[in-house]
Amino acid sequence: MKEKSGFNGLISLNGQVNGPWRWIPYAFTVAMVALFWMMIMPRVIPSLWEIIGAFPELIKQQQLFAHWASTFKLTAIAIFCSVVASLLISFSTVIPLMRPLVELITKMRFLSLVGISIVFVMLASDLSTARIYLLMFGIVPYMTTSIVSVVMSVEKVRLDSAKTLGLSPMQQVWHIQIREKAGDIADVIRQNLAMAFMMLTFVELRVREGGGVGVLLEDLHKNGHGYDKIFALQLSILIVGILIDAVSYYLIRLAFPFAFVRKEGEKR
Repeated sequence: MKEKSGFNGLISLNGQVNGPWRWIPYAFTVAMVALFWMMIMPRVIPSLWEIIGAFPELIKQQQLFAHWASTFKLTAIAIFCSVVASLLISFSTVIPLMRPLVELITKMRFLSLVGISIVFVMLASDLSTARIYLLMFGIVPYMTTSIVSVVMSVEKVRLDSAKTLGLSPMQQVWHIQIREKAGDIADVIRQNLAMAFMMLTFVELRVREGGGVGVLLEDLHKNGHGYDKIFALQLSILIVGILIDAVSYYLIRLAFPFAFVRKEGEKR
């Protein structure tokens, strides 16, 4: 069947866009954002030029880079520990004995961080460690849920075939549920990094020791420094998040090219 092209491809369900037409959706997105900005944003937030103009004062007077350095340190440590913990917990689901416990851990994503934060403050040796524990508690249940869904998505017939070929249970787990799914697991970890960014400012506000962009954001709001600086800081958080997501996406694509080839083949 001949695929629709041109304008029909742009508006048809599951259409494919090739050639010069592939740039039209991006132009449409820019136009919609510009229209939304002109109609809604001027009533709510400062202009784009006012937001950009607030950055020099944020950098010089509010020590923006120092706060970002603290945030990057916290985020790097917490995400590394969360990834290791989530992988270990998720892969333990191949053992039936561990499945109810893993299921319980995934349900912790419904528990609010507001009331539980005092527990991590009391358990940690210092407030910096409490921050890491609190952010990990926010990340691990969500990340574990995503990784478990990938690990358990392997069809039973694949495992039965591997068993017929003489692979041991450990070899089945390694070749089919770990190596073959590594690209998918890395991708769901990347997607969960956005969850870490959403929780980051909250964690920094609950435990203010060490500063960070969350602390700076609250200080700007309390001290009445103006919405231009507040939204400038929010813009920096958005830009950093998008850059981290883009870099991690291309690193994963470089490390696991066959996983992306498989996904693109399934879409066709």
